[in-house]
Amino acid sequence: MPRAYENRTRFPQLQPDFWVCRLEFRPGPRGLASLPRKSLDDLPAPVRARLGPVDEDGFRQDGPPAGEMFYGALPGDVSPSGWPLTFSCNTPVRPNAGFSWCFNDRTAIEGLAVKYVWIGPKVPKSDWRRMDRRVQALVEWLATPPDRRPPILEH
Repeated sequence: MPRAYENRTRFPQLQPDFWVCRLEFRPGPRGLASLPRKSLDDLPAPVRARLGPVDEDGFRQDGPPAGEMFYGALPGDVSPSGWPLTFSCNTPVRPNAGFSWCFNDRTAIEGLAVKYVWIGPKVPKSDWRRMDRRVQALVEWLATPPDRRPPILEH
């Protein structure tokens, strides 16, 4: 898929503040409705032992203060496959870093997984959930046949 800047020309439905700069698609699990919903308690014991307390943005950091994995701790922080949303980002760990990449890699829809990447300093941690909802909306919009897509991408 072209980079986000090219996508703005190709997909004018994207808002100017859609900061995702790379989307990667691959086959994902099927039978999502039958998969059990998981919580942070279902993570492997070594990961659970490293989780810090819930921060002001509703995330638990793996291995604070230097861990780069952040797990959504709110009830709605679940991917379509039932696992907690997990973001990898070193920007909150190194806020003065001049440049850093962040990403989320998860199931998006039946049979399709998505990994999306953004430049860390452009998106504050408090906006990660909103960005995830926007990526989900984009994937669902792209998966809809063009003659049945709404003219405006809702997110």
